[in-house]
Amino acid sequence: MIENSASNGVVWDPKADKKIVQIAKQLKKQEKQTENIGRLCNEIIELQEGKGGRKHGDKTFEKIAKDPRIIRDERHLRRCWHYYRMLKVAPYKDINVVQKLKDKKSTIYQLARIMQEKDLDEKSKIELISKCGQEALDNKLLVSQAEDMVTNEINNRLAQGSTQSSTQKSKPIQKKSKNLIPPEAIDKFASSLEKQFVENQKLDKPHDYSVQEINIFAKLLNVTVDYVEVIMAHKSKAEIIAYLKPIAERISKMVGLNNNKV
Repeated sequence: MIENSASNGVVWDPKADKKIVQIAKQLKKQEKQTENIGRLCNEIIELQEGKGGRKHGDKTFEKIAKDPRIIRDERHLRRCWHYYRMLKVAPYKDINVVQKLKDKKSTIYQLARIMQEKDLDEKSKIELISKCGQEALDNKLLVSQAEDMVTNEINNRLAQGSTQSSTQKSKPIQKKSKNLIPPEAIDKFASSLEKQFVENQKLDKPHDYSVQEINIFAKLLNVTVDYVEVIMAHKSKAEIIAYLKPIAERISKMVGLNNNKV
């Protein structure tokens, strides 16, 4: 049920209040979208057991992503599935701290890396998820810090053996995200892409991009957005708008949205 907002000191006239309720309902639907997509993927995988499902390298996700009716890439579908499994599938759904972090999807994605680690037994996975989740919650870690912590904990546990106690002292958490790729290398790569694009535009016949090429560039865009999300955690709202609004407008035009509402 969507409650009236007057108790928070926000008052609307009756007609406007109905619209606010509609907006709130739509936002609630979006909040559930990741979980719902994950649930449906899980149901499809269960149907596909022995037909390219999880027992065969999760080929099902590749098949789903290739369906022209699905406008999400394989990586996004996997993340939704991992999110759903963490929250709704035993034994992970019974980990108390995971439920407390359910609104922090990016942190859940990091914890899900432990769940996917093939060289850890279930007991070790549960211990590490509980430990890392509690530390992320207690210290209000940024996604980049949670990522470093999970990486350190997985490496420690694998090095010490999966039966090692979860009380083992971990490496200190990096307080600043590391530059996995030097900025100058990124700039050089971006320049080469731009140069190639210009060359393609000069051809008499426009370059006919293959599905594989489009998927590669889509994945590159996804990784870039992930990186930007981490960086923007350190910027003000005004700076974020200044950086991203022009890009959002271009993407909106590409997918047929009204860029005036971006």
